[in-house]
Amino acid sequence: MACNMHKTMIAFFILWSLYKGSLSAKYKVVSAPSVVATLGSDVLLTSLLAPEMSGEKMEIRWFKPMYRPYVHLYINGKDDYTAQMPQFANRTELLKENITRGIFPLMIRNLTAQDSGKYYCYVESSDHHSMATVDFIVTVPCHPKTHSHKESGVRIPRDVSINQERQSQAQRSDSPKEGAVGSPPVISTIADDTVFCESDGWYPEPYLIWTDNEGNKVMPSMEKVFKDEKSLYQVISAIYLPPTSSNITCTVSSSLNQSKESSRQIRAVGSPPVISTITEDTVFCESDGWYPEPYLVWTDDEGNNIIPSMEKVSKDKKSLYQVISAIYLPPASSNITCTVSSSLNQSKQSSRQTIEMRPVTCRDQYSRYIVFCACLVVILMLLGYICFLLKRLVNGNL
Repeated sequence: MACNMHKTMIAFFILWSLYKGSLSAKYKVVSAPSVVATLGSDVLLTSLLAPEMSGEKMEIRWFKPMYRPYVHLYINGKDDYTAQMPQFANRTELLKENITRGIFPLMIRNLTAQDSGKYYCYVESSDHHSMATVDFIVTVPCHPKTHSHKESGVRIPRDVSINQERQSQAQRSDSPKEGAVGSPPVISTIADDTVFCESDGWYPEPYLIWTDNEGNKVMPSMEKVFKDEKSLYQVISAIYLPPTSSNITCTVSSSLNQSKESSRQIRAVGSPPVISTITEDTVFCESDGWYPEPYLVWTDDEGNNIIPSMEKVSKDKKSLYQVISAIYLPPASSNITCTVSSSLNQSKQSSRQTIEMRPVTCRDQYSRYIVFCACLVVILMLLGYICFLLKRLVNGNL
């Protein structure tokens, strides 16, 4: 008895903790926790909504350190500069190519030292709000101090000046103007079905190509090219995940036949769902190893959906998703099915008979005894009544 009570309490606390997690906010603002950029360059502060939803009719406010005046404000479907901080005038832009999918990065151009600090991205809808924080640092490049020969008053011999000229020409030949190969492309996830690739340090201006695992080109949904303070180029591009591909490749190249590429797995089908018992009338189903984020559906033996009492989706260290859900056993169903699917038409399911899952409890045994005793009493009463009738019948004949 004590053992059963202990198991019940453990199950209760597990369900309660998962239930609290399921009561999370309707959406959450996600952004990079820290960003570093160089003085005079342009920077992109990424920001998106999770789960994916349109931000077109929401208020999007970037501010530091006070709510007003602000760095940038998007409200009522348009940008509002009426109370913008003077230092950011004509230098900010909210990129709206993917705002209907909850992606709206903030561009700040021609960075100054005063732009460093803590930034807040506040997003508000009609019934909810959320905020993300970004620590932004503007670094100042170190330039060695040089002295002209005229200022020093020292006459440089002709052969020395010729050597120095040759060295300066060699240095100029190594400058970015002659060609610079940028960093390897970095592919990252910005939404469940959207990935983004970036690479910097290129000269001349590079171009970026997406391909799937069969070598087919994938058209980008957004692409931007920026120039930093060293006149080197940075390219950023985003795509929607192809419906049938399991792998994508991002290749950045320049006109000088210089290129770098990166690949990433974009689709993973998780493990078959496992149905197990938590308490006498509650079962739960779990599956892991999914990408993108899956959803879980319970059905009975007639195909009717069963509303879960708890459901939670989490991410592991490999950025793959795990889903856990629990239901109360339907009183009239003899079979239940747990189906886990993703937005890419991938699914796996498991079924189990509910009769086998219902353990025999003390209450069940008592109920059986009561029914047995009641039936026994009725049978005895019927036998007594029959005996009474037979006795009267015999007495009547005498």
